[in-house]
Amino acid sequence: MQSSEIEYRLKPDDPLCFIRIPKTGSTTLLSVLNSKFSADQLCPILEGEIFDTVREDLAKYRFFGAHHGYDIHIPIGRKPVFFTYLRHPVDRAISFFRHRQSDFSDGEFAQFLRAETAKAND
Repeated sequence: MQSSEIEYRLKPDDPLCFIRIPKTGSTTLLSVLNSKFSADQLCPILEGEIFDTVREDLAKYRFFGAHHGYDIHIPIGRKPVFFTYLRHPVDRAISFFRHRQSDFSDGEFAQFLRAETAKAND
């Protein structure tokens, strides 16, 4: 597979929206990106609350890094520059599986793992 570089320089009024995909390293990348903006430019509003926020309040933010979707342009009133980070699908699936294995709560997956382990040990 060929790769190509895409370069885009953010303009001072460009909002930037990081579309996060779980288990791709997005948390690490998010911390790097947060350091590139001043604290008052980072939108602290979560996805479920952003549509209830006054547009004028959102205008001051330049970076949207919570789990927002492509429809974020509706509440902020302008189209942001979107980007995401991808990971090889097999590596992502393994990472997700290991993450879920480490979930020792009473979640459905943890219960499934305990049941399957018990079957294997019988």
